[in-house]
Amino acid sequence: MRRGLDVPDNLERRIDYLREAMTLSFDLGARCIVVSAGEIPEKDDDPRRRQWLFESLDTLGRHGDRVGTTVLLETGLESAETMLGLLDRIDAGSLGVCCNPGNLMLHGFNPYQAARTLKSRLRYVHARDARRASAGRLAQDVPLGHGDIDWLQLLGLFEEIEYRGGITIEREASADASTHLAAAVHFLKRFIA
Repeated sequence: MRRGLDVPDNLERRIDYLREAMTLSFDLGARCIVVSAGEIPEKDDDPRRRQWLFESLDTLGRHGDRVGTTVLLETGLESAETMLGLLDRIDAGSLGVCCNPGNLMLHGFNPYQAARTLKSRLRYVHARDARRASAGRLAQDVPLGHGDIDWLQLLGLFEEIEYRGGITIEREASADASTHLAAAVHFLKRFIA
């Protein structure tokens, strides 16, 4: 989707597209889809945008309850507390969270705190690494194991909060993506039995 679920232009078309993806996901046995829903406003200073997002997720959640597919919101654009606050207002069991630690760090959030806050809704993890912003340097996406995320600590936290879902390696497109992905698999295998 080029726009989030908080943008009214062609919103119904995007919702229909996601409903079709949810049905296909169930048919293929995946039982979940990961969605970048758009930024959840931290405050109610834009009530229309928040309402569009709420209604979209409510519609998708109810559809997911019917077809057996969970919609997972990817973390990163807002605090974990803000995401959890929105999800807790929607009465649907098929809404959850895909934790993306690199995305969280890129946007200035603490991935460890976010995982702990979102543990009741955590259904999936995208293994992505990042370097946090520092004096004279912007935050940046880096290959897994080359960033500021302590993966041993994070995987230990997942164990502590009893997360038992999958972990998928995510890497932005690059000329040597296959090399980075192979190295990422090797990196994670060192920590996961």
